Amino acid sequence: MNTKIIYIEPVNRFSKKEKAGVEKLVKKVSTDTAKILNITTPVVFTFYRIWKRNGGFTQAKDWISVRVPKKGNINYLHLESLLYHELHHVARGYVGYLEKGKHFILNSLFSEGLATAFQLEKQPLGVKIFHDKYTAHFVRKWLPQFKKKLYSTKYDYEEWFHGKGKPKFLGYRIGKYL
Repeated sequence: MNTKIIYIEPVNRFSKKEKAGVEKLVKKVSTDTAKILNITTPVVFTFYRIWKRNGGFTQAKDWISVRVPKKGNINYLHLESLLYHELHHVARGYVGYLEKGKHFILNSLFSEGLATAFQLEKQPLGVKIFHDKYTAHFVRKWLPQFKKKLYSTKYDYEEWFHGKGKPKFLGYRIGKYL
């Protein structure tokens, strides 16, 4: 898989050492994932220093946006785990910019659940992932609410997946269960 890395650096610069670490990690993870999931599409990674911790979003089938801490060191172990998760989305083709009507909640649940399972399978030792933890009681409580909306394309992703008015990582947890 061919990759390209673009650093968006208005104020918070990436050091040469950080760039070398990012590039080495992207190459390692993308090569490994391409072999396992048969990804042939070239992928562009944009890296921003704008957040408190690492975060990612697969914008399109050929574009992954990655946020790293605005201040302090980059957690490369967590970044590795995150890259596996986002590249799984590329492999499935379930990304941020889909045709209208393709983002229904059931597909989002499975996509996030499968990406989380892959991330857990590939994560380095010592990395803790919090969006995969659930109990049977938790699933019994929330799954009926998802069932009401399974094929809905009109849902608030932040609400169901990031905890805006609901438990944090709710959709990831239910998706992993499914």
